[in-house]
Amino acid sequence: MKRVRGRLGRRVGLLVLGLWAAVWGLLYGSAVLFAFGVALSLSWFALLAYPRWVRSRIRLVRRMAASACEDDAVVVAFDVENHSRLPAFGLELEDRFTPDKVPRREALVFPGLRGRRRTKVRYWGRCYAKRGVFSVGPARAAVSDPCGLFYAWSDAVEVASLVVYPALAPVLPLASNGLGRAALLGGSPRRSAGEGDLPLGVRHYRPGDPLRRVHWPSSARHGRLVLREYEREVARPVWIFLDLCQTTQRGLGKHSTLELSVHVAAALTHAHLRAGDRVGLIAEGASSWTTPAARGPAQRDRILEALARVRPDGARPLVEVTREHLPLISPRDTCVLLIADSDPAPWESVLHELHARRCRALCVVLDLRSFRAVFGVAGDDLPPSLHTLAAAYAQWGGEVYACSNGEPVEAALARPYAGRPRLRISQGSP
Repeated sequence: MKRVRGRLGRRVGLLVLGLWAAVWGLLYGSAVLFAFGVALSLSWFALLAYPRWVRSRIRLVRRMAASACEDDAVVVAFDVENHSRLPAFGLELEDRFTPDKVPRREALVFPGLRGRRRTKVRYWGRCYAKRGVFSVGPARAAVSDPCGLFYAWSDAVEVASLVVYPALAPVLPLASNGLGRAALLGGSPRRSAGEGDLPLGVRHYRPGDPLRRVHWPSSARHGRLVLREYEREVARPVWIFLDLCQTTQRGLGKHSTLELSVHVAAALTHAHLRAGDRVGLIAEGASSWTTPAARGPAQRDRILEALARVRPDGARPLVEVTREHLPLISPRDTCVLLIADSDPAPWESVLHELHARRCRALCVVLDLRSFRAVFGVAGDDLPPSLHTLAAAYAQWGGEVYACSNGEPVEAALARPYAGRPRLRISQGSP
């Protein structure tokens, strides 16, 4: 505001000086003073028109990543072009980066941009806000005159969208699925030939091989029959079930059961996909965020984008959603159940059904007492303790992992829940 007031004072002072000199020279017959006043007044109007002429020929193009994780730094770059023959003085860019604590961002092109030239400027923004879809912009550029008295804003650049993924905790896969130690430590899983959908390579024909697998272009080059070979599926899919039921949610903001479940699901998705597993997501709220099991970087982006957009707006508890999707689960699959229910009884039949299918049931149980009640839970009615819930799920064949509010995800998933800690009292000599 002080800078605007200072500029306004100089503008008015310069115009008043020019008009006063022209009138004074005209009244007293001073040709020099009259010429000075006219020249000063005309210069004032020329400086006023200069930035308005140049601003219409400034073009801005924003370039940035379409997604980032929480607490990541994002580089936002601009291609700035001056299509005018006149230089753009004091070129200053202004943008809004809403995921940051201070949304306003500025970048300066000093001392300016010459005519018919282009340059690149950038700024850094950090995603301090929690997961979600945020808008970046609109962006505009301010152009000044050579004296810095007047400025004008260019046309605004359209708003861009930035999808902020949940933060990825460094965890190991909960289920190796027979991929071996190399996959668990971040290496590439071993592949073997057999029946499957993923191409593995080519090899020479052997007696008894089906002719439908002959790769005729390679056969023509080698002068003998060459067959396509496919990768045999060694690992079974890993299904992650996320609870979006509104009535089971506890806590507020980043300290809620949904946010903890989302971060656990994101960390496990990243870990299992790096290990070579096929990962799928099942989440039913007001919208269906179910993602079929697949592998690769594209599947990671699909699941993380779904996790960034989910909201606690579901009407059915997770146990009903899991029971509905049981026919889609194949034998020996792995099911990761992110459970925030206070009543474990409905899960007994579901866990028995998974055990009958020889599926591995990994129950990630949230410590409900570490979260504040939100939806119609009386303050005196405490939910069951973590030990009570974990013991029930373990009794029904589930492998239990426990997560509490404020506990790092990597620490919670480091090892299965070992039960209530026991105090050892030793009797020493008096």
